[in-house]
Amino acid sequence: MGANIVKDWKHVGVSEKIPFFWFQRQEVAVIFDLPHVLNYTHNLVLKHSVANVECEITVSGKQLTGTAKWEEILKLKDILCITCC
Repeated sequence: MGANIVKDWKHVGVSEKIPFFWFQRQEVAVIFDLPHVLNYTHNLVLKHSVANVECEITVSGKQLTGTAKWEEILKLKDILCITCC
């Protein structure tokens, strides 16, 4: 991560214990180094031949569950690599 980005996140109150900030009355989650997180996830899923990934996350106090299909993970990785590389 660039030092300037980390500094900006600290400025709005983001930390390891509080990985979000508020913008226009909405909670915004911060994911450090997202391209690498996706790449590691991609490699892990390939290594273990996982077809679907069950997930359970909380957004704005609401519990969400779902299944990520391999094709969706690849699409997301492609979209993010286009926008950040």
